[in-house]
Amino acid sequence: MNSFIESINFEDVVYINLMGDIVVEDYVHSNPQKYSFSAHLALNSNKVDSLSTSPKLSKEMIDL
Repeated sequence: MNSFIESINFEDVVYINLMGDIVVEDYVHSNPQKYSFSAHLALNSNKVDSLSTSPKLSKEMIDL
């Protein structure tokens, strides 16, 4: 388990994109400039369809 992530901030940035996915955009460690992420949730599937992270967050999560 990666111990880097201690907190996740949710700022109510949630919307439905043109493909019909629910998109959640937020960040970890109170630092949206360095550690942001975007999760695309497939409608009616209860699964994360895709997850993208900022380069610095990706680097910190390599050992997951």
